[in-house]
Amino acid sequence: MSPNSARGARVLALGVLLLSVPLLAAVCRRSPGPARLAAGETNVVLIVVDTLRADHLGAWGYPHPTSPVLDRLAAEGVRFSRWFSNSPWTRPGMATLLTGLYPRTTGIFEEKFDALSPDLTTLAERLKARGYTTLGVTANPNVNAWFGFDQGFDAYGDCGVVWKWMPKDRGERAFRRGKTDMETADSLTDRALQVVDRHRAALKAGPFFLQALYIDPHWPYVPPDADREAVAGSDLADYDGEVRFADREVGRLLEGLRERGVMEDTLVVVTSDHGEGLKDHPSVPHSSTHGSILYDSALHVPMILHHPALPRGKVVDDLVSSIDFVPTLLGLLGISVAEGELPGRSLAPLALGAGPVPGLPDRIFAETDWRVNRKVAVRTGSHKYIRNDDSRAYQADGTFEGRTLADSERRLLTVVPREELYRVGGGVPEDPKKSDVYEREAAAAPPLIASLEGWERAVPVRSPLRRDPEDVVTTPAGVVPAVPPGEAGGAVLDADTASQLRALGYLGEEGSEGEPEGGGEEGGG
Repeated sequence: MSPNSARGARVLALGVLLLSVPLLAAVCRRSPGPARLAAGETNVVLIVVDTLRADHLGAWGYPHPTSPVLDRLAAEGVRFSRWFSNSPWTRPGMATLLTGLYPRTTGIFEEKFDALSPDLTTLAERLKARGYTTLGVTANPNVNAWFGFDQGFDAYGDCGVVWKWMPKDRGERAFRRGKTDMETADSLTDRALQVVDRHRAALKAGPFFLQALYIDPHWPYVPPDADREAVAGSDLADYDGEVRFADREVGRLLEGLRERGVMEDTLVVVTSDHGEGLKDHPSVPHSSTHGSILYDSALHVPMILHHPALPRGKVVDDLVSSIDFVPTLLGLLGISVAEGELPGRSLAPLALGAGPVPGLPDRIFAETDWRVNRKVAVRTGSHKYIRNDDSRAYQADGTFEGRTLADSERRLLTVVPREELYRVGGGVPEDPKKSDVYEREAAAAPPLIASLEGWERAVPVRSPLRRDPEDVVTTPAGVVPAVPPGEAGGAVLDADTASQLRALGYLGEEGSEGEPEGGGEEGGG
């Protein structure tokens, strides 16, 4: 039997077990008494399934059997049908999910080597301050401790397989193209249960927060044979098979926690950091994965909440995004957040069926500054406007931030228009050559443009940490190196330029730190 077949057989048997009992009883069993959510009493299990599109799950209407476990969780809990990430790649997407701040405010823009600032407060830190034991594991090296994502955790398990350009100072091995070189979902489940076993006494003595990031179904798509066969009717069987594999492992994790007696009064959250382009945008180069696009395919992700105190089978259709997660979770637990501290809103009233959220915005924002891509977008219930600053710069004078561009990058910046406007929500994928409605519905653009520009003025920009010295930042005065004055390999900035950088939030009192290494992640963050 091949490794894929053996792994598939194990998770197939588990899936049958999980589906034979209601998850509400088997996973979230609690002591007699009224169910309620409360800080210091309610455990939190946050499961992030990397690269997971909401519209590839049965609960969102997908016709192939990719997600029996998540579908059951959604049927017995609360599902946010229109939840969007604010970034199309992992590190800024996770930074926003865990801090409640927009990507630009977290200081994470580029892949190499922007890190989460220790000045920011993570969800783990907030819960730890409330007496929670905090445990985390990741199968994606983009959120390893080296990038600051271990903040607030009592124990944090890094991914041992890193992208080639990352430092390998703790025995990690470099990722190669085969999926067997990545940490697959079953390995992540094993590690999560191992860290729970090491801290079982603490978990039984008081509340705990467990965070687990699965990297499946991230590219390359190499699912176990049984999972690929289960979705054989799909023309995206490799991706969908990986979704089914991750779904099964989420079930195994929850069942493992139940068997260990630590699932009483536990709020289970399942979401994703971003989606995947797949075949939705044929005219756009590099759009089959993520990182470079702000289309719904890369931003529309699941959000499922499961706890006995929540309404059963509730669907929330409000247009919301990852900036709302931290205030929502804290709101459900009764933990207050200072007014104005976070840009998002607590959606707890929607999740509890207690009525609408006063003043909830009717639009969401997204951004990416990944490699040679710099884009911002605003989306309402009917339209999306995307401003491609990368294409605007290149098409104006044939350059982009002073970079030497590869042929594929030049083609990308030539093909993708400076601005895009789409009707959204009708199941038609965005594509500049097929669904751009700019000429037909140009009147819809000005209010969206004004909204986006207002958002840019209002949202703070944080200086990136450890920025790659080969990278640059763009100011109103032009393009300058990101390396601060006096650092090796960096140009010395004149006083006016340095002042502009600080005003924009790019430089703190001492500037940012550069790193000499190069490279890039295979297939996106």
